[in-house]
Amino acid sequence: MFNRLSAFLGKPLPFHGVSVHSPTIDEIADKGYAHYQIHLILATFDKEGVLLHLFGISEQDYAPLAEQDSFDLLTSHSQIAQHIADSLSFFVKADVSYLPEENSFACDGTLFLDKTNYQEWITLIQQLNGMTDSSKKTELQFKNERAKRLYNEMQRQKRKLSANQQDALELKDILSILCSVEGNAVSVFNVGSLTIYQVYEQFERLSLNYKRQTLLPVWANGYLGEGEKLPELFTKTTL
Repeated sequence: MFNRLSAFLGKPLPFHGVSVHSPTIDEIADKGYAHYQIHLILATFDKEGVLLHLFGISEQDYAPLAEQDSFDLLTSHSQIAQHIADSLSFFVKADVSYLPEENSFACDGTLFLDKTNYQEWITLIQQLNGMTDSSKKTELQFKNERAKRLYNEMQRQKRKLSANQQDALELKDILSILCSVEGNAVSVFNVGSLTIYQVYEQFERLSLNYKRQTLLPVWANGYLGEGEKLPELFTKTTL
């Protein structure tokens, strides 16, 4: 179970003998945000992101690979396996290597990641980096392979559309907003010490409070739409 309290306090979380960290903003800035995003793609075994976007294979060449197990597919290529190991190192803050004979990733002699637990690893990395919690998703059932292919293609197109949106807030903008909130003690001088999990968690809380404050006078004057409620202030965040 994901330890939300430890993540909130910026502490590393254990995973089969290693400690996994949510990177700080300073660490992301030193690495470069684009490089950090590449680490995320590789560390979450995103075969579509790795093969299509990082290695540039065509949609046609990718199609027959789409249904293969991500761990098996990506680790079958020594170069990709090494890139994954480098990305894992970023999140465990120690050298990680891929051992082909064990079909596992190891850190300081500890085998911690293989085909049996890589989905668990993906969920942890997503949570520590403020991404969607895949553990809350249910496995979709399809009537046939054609329906499954159509769904996957729709999802790819949806991700492309989302990536092309120019009005989405970038990380820098989110940090700037947090720094501008009066009384929260976050400033340009210390925001770099926050982890990416803390940033997204606090921004979600801030967004909730802002929405409530915006709707409060509307609610007080009885102008809220039918079925619309004033957001609860004391509620759990999704992270």
